[in-house]
Amino acid sequence: MNILFLTIGSQRTPSTRFRVKQYLPLFEKSGAAVRHVPIPHATLKRIGLFPHLRWADVIFLQKKLFSRLELGILSSFDCPIIYDLDDVVFHEHPLYAGTRHGRKVITKNQVRFRAVLGAATTIIAGNTSLAEDIARYGYKAFIIPTAVDTDRYAPIACSDSTPVSTRHPIIGWIGTRRNLYYLESIKGALARVIERHPQTRLRIICDNDKPLPDLPAEMVRWREETELDELRRFTIGIMPLTDDQYSRGKCGFKLLQYMSLGLPTVSSPIGVNRDIIEPGLDGLLASTEEEWSQGLNRLLENGEQAVRMGLLARQKVVERYSVRNLFPILDRIIKDTVEQARKGQKQ
Repeated sequence: MNILFLTIGSQRTPSTRFRVKQYLPLFEKSGAAVRHVPIPHATLKRIGLFPHLRWADVIFLQKKLFSRLELGILSSFDCPIIYDLDDVVFHEHPLYAGTRHGRKVITKNQVRFRAVLGAATTIIAGNTSLAEDIARYGYKAFIIPTAVDTDRYAPIACSDSTPVSTRHPIIGWIGTRRNLYYLESIKGALARVIERHPQTRLRIICDNDKPLPDLPAEMVRWREETELDELRRFTIGIMPLTDDQYSRGKCGFKLLQYMSLGLPTVSSPIGVNRDIIEPGLDGLLASTEEEWSQGLNRLLENGEQAVRMGLLARQKVVERYSVRNLFPILDRIIKDTVEQARKGQKQ
């Protein structure tokens, strides 16, 4: 079976790295032939996709919203299309909500989104919220969370009996510059926690290392080769979100990264975060700034509890969100898609 993965980005794009690239060796090991081709940004350069389309038995289209014309060309190759979505492409990002630019982009995206759903043989969503949005358009989606390679994302052996509060703790966040927006909602809580625990530092791993106003943070430039080492420096991982349609569709991957490394976490009870975290057992949820302060203080002041929480978090990710456990599900969906397409049926 020849599987063509058309992705919205290259190796540096998070969704491409974790929803496609890390699976490729497993597909090859299973006997499939795979090609990963990032979709060119310039429309004319997409002509270069044609030879790959002729080669493929199935097209795995990751997140990209093609125009109707492009979808027509794609469909003309009589090859089943699997559309994979791990983010909201049909609602405005909170930064642009209500702006003229935001409305224009979303209107175009909604038209294209409906078209790509209609062209797809099979649809995969990263969480229940996205699957529900897809269902409103009249289509069914299989749910596959964004997986973590738990063999690679594993804790460093250390003395688990050492209280968190004695290890110069680091409260950490990882994400893109566009999503620094979310930290604004809890900056007051972070400032109060650091004032109460002056040895504690706030560290941000991002594709932007410029200092943030009104936020006492150490900025670390994201690099793929140093990402894992930098994450392992964290003592507590955080994932604040705002409560809006865009944020409810996020797949909680940074939360899973933290948990895979055995870190206790505090996150907003928005979208899939509520499904991932069992509050008080393998993580904490916080809605208000007061709850954020209480949660972070609790982890900083109760080291043994924080360690236990991190160990249970690691166990959950290994069992439910690991590449090795989710790959067979993805592999089966792709094989079934090809088989059903050969029989002339649509899933």
